[in-house]
Amino acid sequence: MGLLLVCVIVTRTDAECHCNTFTACAVFPSTPCSQVGDPDRCQEGWFDSYCQKQNIALRRPCHQTSTFNSLGHGADIGVDGTSPRIFTQSTCTHTRFESNPNWTVSLNSSVQEKIQHIRLYLRDSKAYLDRNIGMEIFVGSQMCYNWSPTEHPPPIADVTCRQPLTGTTVTIRIPGDSKALSLCEVQIFVCSDGWFSEDCDKQCRCLSGNDVCDKTTGHCSSGCFPGYHGTDCQTVCPGGYFGINCAYRCDNCLNGASCNKTIGTCPRGCAAGWMNDDTNLCMQPCPVGSFGINCTSQCRNCISGVSCDRTTGTCPGGCAAGWMKDDTKLCRQSCPVGSFGINCTSQCRNCISGVSCDRTTGTCPGGCAAGWMTDDTKLCRQPCPVGSFGINCTSQCRNCISGVSCDRTTGTCPGGCAAGWMTDDTKLCRQPCPVGSFGINCTSQCGNCISGVSCDRTTGTCPGGCAAGWMKDDTKLCRQSCPVGSFGINCTSQCRNCISGVSCDRTTGTCPGGCAAGWMKDDTKLCRQPCPVGSFGINCTSQCRNCISGVSCDRTTGTCPGGCAAGWMTDDTKLCRQPCPVGSFGINCTSQCRNCISGVSCDRTTGTCPGGCAAGWMTDDTKLCRQPCPVGSFGINCTSQCGNCISGVSCDRTTGTCPGGCAAGWMKDDTKLCRQPCPDGLYGSNCASECGNCFRGVSCDKKTGTCPTGCAAGWVNDGICLQLIPEEGFNWAVPVVVGLCVLLIFTLIGATICIRRWLQKLGSLKD
Repeated sequence: MGLLLVCVIVTRTDAECHCNTFTACAVFPSTPCSQVGDPDRCQEGWFDSYCQKQNIALRRPCHQTSTFNSLGHGADIGVDGTSPRIFTQSTCTHTRFESNPNWTVSLNSSVQEKIQHIRLYLRDSKAYLDRNIGMEIFVGSQMCYNWSPTEHPPPIADVTCRQPLTGTTVTIRIPGDSKALSLCEVQIFVCSDGWFSEDCDKQCRCLSGNDVCDKTTGHCSSGCFPGYHGTDCQTVCPGGYFGINCAYRCDNCLNGASCNKTIGTCPRGCAAGWMNDDTNLCMQPCPVGSFGINCTSQCRNCISGVSCDRTTGTCPGGCAAGWMKDDTKLCRQSCPVGSFGINCTSQCRNCISGVSCDRTTGTCPGGCAAGWMTDDTKLCRQPCPVGSFGINCTSQCRNCISGVSCDRTTGTCPGGCAAGWMTDDTKLCRQPCPVGSFGINCTSQCGNCISGVSCDRTTGTCPGGCAAGWMKDDTKLCRQSCPVGSFGINCTSQCRNCISGVSCDRTTGTCPGGCAAGWMKDDTKLCRQPCPVGSFGINCTSQCRNCISGVSCDRTTGTCPGGCAAGWMTDDTKLCRQPCPVGSFGINCTSQCRNCISGVSCDRTTGTCPGGCAAGWMTDDTKLCRQPCPVGSFGINCTSQCGNCISGVSCDRTTGTCPGGCAAGWMKDDTKLCRQPCPDGLYGSNCASECGNCFRGVSCDKKTGTCPTGCAAGWVNDGICLQLIPEEGFNWAVPVVVGLCVLLIFTLIGATICIRRWLQKLGSLKD
């Protein structure tokens, strides 16, 4: 790959060419003057490769402390532009021998330059060189450089001041007494504006066009021109960087070329995988699915559909199944015939008619060859399972001897046919032995098979078993009659449930004398059907009755396994057919009936009273009439309330009568209950006492007999008003009339009350 080098040249517009030929100046400053023309390539006063190193001392005014003689050794000879060091030719200055002789040149005072590089041409004879021991050089009044008292400069001395100095004069001195100073030529070098370094061969590269770099260090106060960096702004931005301070990256130029260090553009376009962004820099990667120069190529056939490498177009994970790399490393070469899959490393196998498989999946388009089938990956790599053969393994091997599998391709039996079979026209063992024969070569005859069917053509055994009444002998053939107690096909059925334990018929299994108790014939006429639930005995004609919890009785005897149900007891046959005697109930009839109304017997199962409890009783938590009426109640269901018994005692819980009689003020009604209040004029217990003669004819108190309003006139007011007040000549007619009137009033009141109560009682009966 070629490497394109781009050089950024920064040239000041006022840079002057000091080459000595027009040809050299025509290519300045891209080409140094030293590469064009003769060796004396620079104009007078200019030096080095670019002729930008100026001798500012040339022909400048100068003077020395004295002149050796009048033969032309004056101070101006030191800056005349010639540098022969032969004293006799009067080409060198020379002072007299004196104390501290010195020589001074005056520089241009309008522009003060920083002076650091001075070259001295001295007489080269050792005797003369020793005269220069301890020489000193000053810029203005500042020491530029000096030699020690034991050293002298060489014949041609390139002097570098210990630091750049500014001044308008340069003075050279030999310190001491009786010293002479001789200089053949003095050159003071300063770079022209826009150039720097000791040889002034480096052009300033400042950001500002008005900035003049330091002529010694190259430092630019405005900073470096875009594309350069470093203290002297001479270092080109490293590869991949450009712009001011090289702060921007540009890695994506075509063929690895460096970008323009100033603006970052790629001279020949973007590298593969990149395209120009809005700033025309190669910073925009190719869109997904494209690659190459200008991103014009399309990715193809990468595994899993991932995008290719945007530079090369190669697939990072390899080619998709069915593809391989071509000469350009791109996944554009389809798998060769007979291969498939990732990198085409898998080989097609076992396709029908030898055709190639699908280059992507490896599947066989027409299906698998005979003897093969697809595996879990849909490839024809699974040999036919044992026992199958042919296209797609859909044909089944049959009848190979010893059970070996047939050839998975042709289906033929490698060891011949199994017993009972012979080959057909296709050489396959698919021709069975003729009916009635079996075994190798079908030479053996069948016998005693069920329903007269032919035996197994392989073994001679009866496929449905032996005929009824027969079983297999030691050779597995149906030649052995059934043992006693067994019957039927292969004698595998057992005689069961025959009456009196006799054996059944060995062919049919039927019981010659009928079924034993508890059993009946099923649909096959065998005594294997147990009596239905609820029946028992011979032929199951008897019905189970009255077993506890409704369980069925024993199908043979009819007895109840858990005992009789409540209300029943066993009779002489041990069957639960005897109901409980009157007055008893429950399990085993051990519980006694109590307190049923009208003395009827209770329910023999539950003990409950069918018409309810007798008067004075009520049902308890078990619904039995065993709970006496609570105190204060009586009668049927204890719904009637006692009332008006003497001394507050409770009435009889059955009849409601008061055992000690009625309380004062009450008497028995027609039902013998103390519910009838005393009639007017009677009071006390059982209303046995009379009262009367109350004031205004009111009735007396029915409990005490007292008159609430006092006695009528003529009667002693002793509470009960029964004693007349004695008085002579008393007229009895008046009180008699009054008494009769009062009696009539009370009689009417009493009749009204009785009628009203009778009407109320009649209304309640209707309700």
